[in-house]
Amino acid sequence: MERWNHDGSVDWHALGFAPHQGIQRWVRDLNTFYRSEPALYETDFCHEGWRWIDADDSDDSVLTYMRLRKDALPQL
Repeated sequence: MERWNHDGSVDWHALGFAPHQGIQRWVRDLNTFYRSEPALYETDFCHEGWRWIDADDSDDSVLTYMRLRKDALPQL
């Protein structure tokens, strides 16, 4: 597999193939969801903006946390 050449053009012709179209739709849907959920971006730079749910699931290598909207934060 060839690496992307930053001096060249994006391979837009690849969008003619169904798998690439699927990835494009998936990224579009993820971006739409991100913009529709303020908890995912409003408190990015605020340590009160998230809560641990489970930080001890080493068997499955999973960390679980919850993001909070600005209006759900405790008043400091």
